[in-house]
Amino acid sequence: MKARLSLFLRNYIMIATLIAIFSLILPVLAQSQDRKPLYESFRAGKMEQAGSVFQELPESFKLSDAGLPLEQVLDNYEQLNELMAQARQKEYDQLSDDLEKSLKKAKWQDSLLAISKEHDFAADEKSKLEKQLADDSQKFWLEALADLFEIHSFCERMEFTSTVDPAVKAEIVERGLAIGTELEAAGKGLDAYSKALAFIGEITGEPNKYDQMQEELQRKAINEATYIPDPNSEGITWQERRKEITLEIIEKALAELQANYVEVPNFQQMLIEGIEYCMLLAQTDKIEQAFPVMADADKKGIYLLQLKTLQRKLRELPRESCDFNKCRQVITEIMQINSSTLELPTNVILAEFGEGLTQATDTYTHIVWPQAVEDFRKSMTNVFSGIGVVIDKNEEGYIIADSLISYDAPACKAGIDANDVIISVDGKETKDMTTERAIDFITGPDGTDVKLMVMRKGFNEPREFIVTRKQIVVPTVKGVTRDIMGDWEYFLDEEKTVGYLRLTSFSGETAGHLLSDIARLKAQGMKALVLDLRSNPGGYLETAVDIVNFFIKEGVIVSSRYRLADGYEDIRMARPSRCFDSEIPLVILVNSASASASEIVSGSLKDNGRALIVGTKTYGKGSVQNVIKLGFTDAELKLTIARYYLPGGRCVQRDTKDKLNKDFGVSPDVTVELTLEQLKAWAKATRDADTLHHPSTPREERNWDIWTVNELLEADPQLKTALLILKGQVLSSQQ
Repeated sequence: MKARLSLFLRNYIMIATLIAIFSLILPVLAQSQDRKPLYESFRAGKMEQAGSVFQELPESFKLSDAGLPLEQVLDNYEQLNELMAQARQKEYDQLSDDLEKSLKKAKWQDSLLAISKEHDFAADEKSKLEKQLADDSQKFWLEALADLFEIHSFCERMEFTSTVDPAVKAEIVERGLAIGTELEAAGKGLDAYSKALAFIGEITGEPNKYDQMQEELQRKAINEATYIPDPNSEGITWQERRKEITLEIIEKALAELQANYVEVPNFQQMLIEGIEYCMLLAQTDKIEQAFPVMADADKKGIYLLQLKTLQRKLRELPRESCDFNKCRQVITEIMQINSSTLELPTNVILAEFGEGLTQATDTYTHIVWPQAVEDFRKSMTNVFSGIGVVIDKNEEGYIIADSLISYDAPACKAGIDANDVIISVDGKETKDMTTERAIDFITGPDGTDVKLMVMRKGFNEPREFIVTRKQIVVPTVKGVTRDIMGDWEYFLDEEKTVGYLRLTSFSGETAGHLLSDIARLKAQGMKALVLDLRSNPGGYLETAVDIVNFFIKEGVIVSSRYRLADGYEDIRMARPSRCFDSEIPLVILVNSASASASEIVSGSLKDNGRALIVGTKTYGKGSVQNVIKLGFTDAELKLTIARYYLPGGRCVQRDTKDKLNKDFGVSPDVTVELTLEQLKAWAKATRDADTLHHPSTPREERNWDIWTVNELLEADPQLKTALLILKGQVLSSQQ
């Protein structure tokens, strides 16, 4: 009996204890369930939703140690949105005011012109006055058109409703079209397009309408820059640019296109475009300065007529009849037409034809001519042999050292500083030298010397600096801002929980440097990361794959689809061994200039649910290129061999021939559009941060501002949005 009573008492006490424990736990669990939507909203970056959920929670939580920091984050986010709304309204009001002023000036000039035409006075004075009034009227109507375009673009980007009177819009467009037509008829095609027709196409929703005109004008501008010497500056001559261009290069390029291009090459269109470029060369203004024979109207007329006839015959052929052999035949005919008329150098004709035929493929496929290969490789690898300075030109036309690349670069060790004026390079004065030519002279073989005559504030006369060249690796991983000593700051908050890393491109060095920086920041207490890919044009696919794999253990990173091998698809899967941190909260910043590898990283991490994307839609480059040496020549072919697809199945490639198609790029989870003033502030902050002075230069003599992290956050709403999202995520993960 006693044993039974004892067992009963033990069971009773245990049940009573469990009831007491559950009575304490259940309210906590209930509260935790109430807060779950709040934390989920923060983790998804849905700040407005988080704010609404937060308002429904009990006051006891809002005033708790857990609730107060979250409320602060939400308040800061709301304040940021209010400031953004005010900035948008301010910019729209300014744009509207500019339009109104331009319109008033244009109509006032029209009124004065009408009055002048109604009155008789001295013929010479009347003619002169009316011409001036007509010119001013045209100027102000074009200004009004440009202002209208700015309003149109602003409203489209910001999803803002325009208040411009439709009748006013129609009047401006009508006058702009008339002026554009008049300029085109007067042979001022570049002005017609750039000052009128391009704006009208966008405003009226027909952005593709003037594409052919744009392409022709753009090509003629390139021809001018390539062939017509600038009498006021020393640049790279066309003879240097076109050196060693042979028929073998063209034939090898055609063979590679046939074998490896991502699509079946349209040789018919490629031939038509190649001929078009040969014709545009002869139609370029002032081209006779480079080739005096172009002044012979008869010879040029026959040259153009025969090429046009050849082009027409090609259009009439079935597409399938234009193959590799047909290409060789057409090239021979073009050479014969040239030799019987203008007799231009063979390498010039081949260069124009070659650039035209690759233009018919895609934006990223082109021949790298022998003399351009070295610079092309520098741009791809960010590695070259030089002295380690970024150069520019000042207002007087001299070359200046805009920034040092690093403290261990030869220029810095030799005493060169940012903002130094480089008077001469190895005795060659730089006043009339292009930056392209200056780079040619300053860079050179590893271990060789270059002599610079330098002038700077405090020098009575130029001083000589002898700098020994060495291999330079341009840093591609940077922090948020520099301190007075030129060291990067990598944290966005005082608690040092949210880190920041900016990638400027995806070179062979980028992934390793990024990984070491992440590891170092984590060791310092980093709990969340902003990865800034804004205005990053891309780079190596392998680097992008490695970086994505740092953050995910499994799943598809990206796939590349090829035309050959029965539609072979190269699927890159994440490898668990290469994952560094699959948990740390991550926000990636992007904008319209984030392209290629930037889109692989942002798009893949978004599709894998691993990162939130903040900013604006990316550029839309979803193609994979390979660089192929063209036979035994020094030329190379940069060739599109595949399209890449994100894990969700989308290809981000932009259709450049259809500007109405908006299905491209990586769309952000949180869109933050910047006003013009905000864009300027962000660009200045970035430039200031990238400018590196010699460590011995006093602060007052430096040509850049030192931004604190807080100042930069106030100037960069996209970055501040990323910070607030991550602060919310970190706080939520601690609950």
